[in-house]
Amino acid sequence: MIEEFYIKKKQEMISYSYSICKDMEMSKDIVQNLFLDLLQKDLSEIENIDGYVYKAIKLNTYNLLYRHTKKKGIMKTIYKEKNNVGIINNEKHYDFIKESILKGYIESLPEKRQKAFIMKRLEGRSIREISKIMCISKKTVENHITNAIKDLKRKAQDLQ
Repeated sequence: MIEEFYIKKKQEMISYSYSICKDMEMSKDIVQNLFLDLLQKDLSEIENIDGYVYKAIKLNTYNLLYRHTKKKGIMKTIYKEKNNVGIINNEKHYDFIKESILKGYIESLPEKRQKAFIMKRLEGRSIREISKIMCISKKTVENHITNAIKDLKRKAQDLQ
């Protein structure tokens, strides 16, 4: 059953993965690895195999992209204007989905935490400078930044 599904949908699934990562070899590997995993699983409890496979491809593609970009240090985050966060990818593609996800995560932080994080990580200001601007102690600034990073990491893990 799964072999027939693979033969019938292989190109469609590769195209779907490619639409996310823009890397044909990566897409082929993702689809092939997924179907190898499916061959080893009991699929009798899955009602909608088509939906299951598409969701798995999407998640596997994003996970691999995340690991790939994290490992190679490809993505650089910058602050463009007030409350306008963008991601520059110094590779050949620009990832609008990751930009909007990152922007949403940063905007969801509490106001002071968000402000301290943006000034430190996106504008490159010093802890001392942020402390003066926000009229809070250096230790409080450090706590805001540390907590912002923890919150953003937690949210990023929830996405996976």
